[in-house]
Formats: sequence, structure tokens, C-alpha cells
Amino acid sequence: MPEYQFFFLNRNGVTFGQPLVGDCASDKEAITEARCHVKLHDIEIWEGTRIVTRVEARNRDGTGSSTSPVAAGNGEMAGPVRYLY
Repeated sequence: MPEYQFFFLNRNGVTFGQPLVGDCASDKEAITEARCHVKLHDIEIWEGTRIVTRVEARNRDGTGSSTSPVAAGNGEMAGPVRYLY
């Protein structure tokens, strides 16, 4: 199973803290997992040296989060994650 890294970004888009690491079956699974953890800060998802996508923080009113497409190199939208440690 591929290993994904989840980086928290400050409001300037700079990473901070230690990334979370998780084994996920697919990009789709990694995105689903990131959406469970995104609250105040955007999260960038990486699989090795490939950026998968950025999951944006929830709106100030607490509603939803969105996924920003990031060039994945294959023209497809990235996907989800199951376990973080």
C-alpha cells in the first residue's frame, strides 16, 4: 500500500509541524482521510515526491471543506486515506 504524507499549512501556505503519515489504498482514500482531519488549516497530501492535492480548511461558519485540484501529472483528480499515525 502506498504511503501518504499529510502536511498542515499555515495561512501563508507554509508547512508547519510534523506531517501525518498514513498507508492508503488510493489517492481517493487519502483525500477522504484528510477531510476528516482538516479544520483550521489546509492540508497538502503527498505520495512520495508526487503532490496529490490540497484539502482546504473548513469555512469559518464550520461548513464543509473543498479540494483544490493539483497537477498530478496524469490528468486525473486525486483521491482518499484510512490510517494516520
